Amino acid sequence: MRQVIGLALVLGLIFPGWLRAAQLPPAPSSLQIATMPAALRFDLRRPSSLQLEVQVRDPQGRPVRRAIVVFLLPGSGASAYFLNSGRMETVMTDDNGVARVTLTRAANAGNWAVTVQVQYNGLRGEVTVPAQNVAGIVPAVKWGAIGGVAAGGAVAAVILLKHSGPGPTMPNLTTITAGAATIR
Repeated sequence: MRQVIGLALVLGLIFPGWLRAAQLPPAPSSLQIATMPAALRFDLRRPSSLQLEVQVRDPQGRPVRRAIVVFLLPGSGASAYFLNSGRMETVMTDDNGVARVTLTRAANAGNWAVTVQVQYNGLRGEVTVPAQNVAGIVPAVKWGAIGGVAAGGAVAAVILLKHSGPGPTMPNLTTITAGAATIR
């Protein structure tokens, strides 16, 4: 053990940036953000809670840990609330790049959306997850393709956040500049 520490100290003296470079991965120039499920649907006839998950990855597909994810719910009308009875929840991504929240439906029927904001190392982006509180089963035609995708458990909103300059091209990703548009 002393030999390993001694070698690290010698290498640190010869190559001053070596220890720092070995400890910190390079900051990503862009992020891939996916929500699961694609959309939320609560049945007002039953008490129900659903989990919403956001996964953050770098351009190489590696999980980004400690990204700040803010979940925002409408303050009135059809909506839901978090376990703390609030309408806003802030979560950091775990070692797998995942942030999770549990939502409990409110009593009002209607369409609404969860706004998800992600911040990491100067990159900022926002995605909107559609949601609906319904009194019973809604025909698939009315809910449309979004409900079918959510029911199938597919990954919904996927966006790519990047700094200025060329980035990787990836199919099925929408590119936005840091801090710019909302994808609906």
